[in-house]
Amino acid sequence: MKRHDEEEPECHRVDVIEEVVEDVFVEESPSPPLERVLVNSIDELEEE
Repeated sequence: MKRHDEEEPECHRVDVIEEVVEDVFVEESPSPPLERVLVNSIDELEEE
């Protein structure tokens, strides 16, 4: 049986950074022009 302090250290920083980058990329990437036009048209129709 291994003691806790004998275990090899692990690093999970890369996984966390990757998740954050993916979240920010999704938020920051603009939608394609056609999608934007369609969504805006739907929004305008719903407001009427």
